[in-house]
Amino acid sequence: MLTAVLLVILMTATFVSNDILNAQMVESEFENAKNLIRTIDNEIEELLFKPGSSSVIQASFTNILPGYHESNQDIDILVEDESSSQAYINESIKMNEFTFTGRRVFGGEYNYSLKGGSYLLAPINNGSLGRIYFSKPDKLQVLLDYHRVLYALTGKIYFINSQSGNYSLHNTVELVCVELEFGEFSSSDNSVIVVQNHRDELPIAKDIDGDFTISVISPNDNRTISLSEMGGDPLLPTVLTLYQITIKISVLGG
Repeated sequence: MLTAVLLVILMTATFVSNDILNAQMVESEFENAKNLIRTIDNEIEELLFKPGSSSVIQASFTNILPGYHESNQDIDILVEDESSSQAYINESIKMNEFTFTGRRVFGGEYNYSLKGGSYLLAPINNGSLGRIYFSKPDKLQVLLDYHRVLYALTGKIYFINSQSGNYSLHNTVELVCVELEFGEFSSSDNSVIVVQNHRDELPIAKDIDGDFTISVISPNDNRTISLSEMGGDPLLPTVLTLYQITIKISVLGG
């Protein structure tokens, strides 16, 4: 009887020890995954204005799986005249996400951003295009999304009028957004993550007179700013440029 009790205690201790060891391995690899997703975000920022360029990142996956979520929801980008609501730009990007997911672990639920925030519209000098978001409903998960638009009033510059040949002073405004796309996903102990500026598309440029608003609209929120609110002069015409960038992510197993 004593031998049986001791055997049960030993088996229980072994299972608990293995669970603790596995949890520590998952936590360790997940810390590496958080650093890896920061690297991916940094590489995307480096590729923003380099159409056709790409970057390759070495990775190893045992307890963490790379993945993605292709959303059927959009973020709409609308630029329109302040008084007449005439639309100058009406574009949209998919709310897609890149993810790393770990195993189920013990502990409470928590959610927080490692980088960026949930804002839809922010100035370039005070915002991040990418948001790195950490959550644990039951499994560890870290997500990278680009559900926002950054704007900048870059100054004033003289442009020549193609009809009159005269120079006139203009405000210059830039908008930047990113849509994620996904290629092959087949992870292994020796994988490479390929990040590519996928589409060679020209930016959208508009010559706008008077004050106008920039609105960014998601299914759950919306944000708007006008030229005058960002410090531009509505008495001058404005050249507004939208950089709509598509980034493709693939994971190739070795």
